[in-house]
Amino acid sequence: MKRLIQWHRVLGLAAAIFIINLAITGLLLNHSDQLKLTQHMVGHPLLMRLYGIPHPRPVALFRSDGRQLLVTEEQVYLNGRPLPLHPPLAGALLYHGLWLVASGNEIILLTADGELIDTVSTPAPIDAIGQTKEAVIVRGNGRQWRLDGELTALETFDTARGAAIHWSRPAPLPADPAGQRTLQAQLPGATLPLERVVLDLHSGRLFGAVGVLLFDLAALMMLALTVTGCWRWLKHQRTRRQTKPR
Repeated sequence: MKRLIQWHRVLGLAAAIFIINLAITGLLLNHSDQLKLTQHMVGHPLLMRLYGIPHPRPVALFRSDGRQLLVTEEQVYLNGRPLPLHPPLAGALLYHGLWLVASGNEIILLTADGELIDTVSTPAPIDAIGQTKEAVIVRGNGRQWRLDGELTALETFDTARGAAIHWSRPAPLPADPAGQRTLQAQLPGATLPLERVVLDLHSGRLFGAVGVLLFDLAALMMLALTVTGCWRWLKHQRTRRQTKPR
């Protein structure tokens, strides 16, 4: 009996932290709508590492007139704001206050703040975009075109005219750790709804397969607590009946 009591106490202490977690996260999930857990986003780097979600990594940087476009493997950002563009980019430049971005078979026109205005299709995939004093030039498959004055259509560009073209080229990414951290700070990290995090904490999935295993063990410990508790109560009741004077 003493050994049973000792095991009951050990299991109770071991299961306490899991019981507290289940109680708190369960209450939060029961009131998810009132607490707006689906609307609150969290994105701490440590939390993202637990989910295996890496922070965006810069792969290219385009600068023009004091502004910059930062390109990662999956997204394009303007001053930290994600743009409706898909990497890789053949080039990007500011022209009369508008961003002109070359990607695939399209020239994408954006406002200086990144709002989409229009797209212009090209006959071939673009490998470079640049400008002369008078026009924007694109190049693809050994041919060159110029955008008309309205920036809505392409015209044949006569390279024999000898106009100097300033091609858009990505700026070198900083090699020093301080510069890399500064550039990384301009990228918003990945985020998840708070409800997802609370639900995964409730089930143990937040910590991967090990977390699920621990919570399975905790469930077995709580089951053992119930059994040993009931057994102690029944034992106590039987002892009382046997010792009760008649």
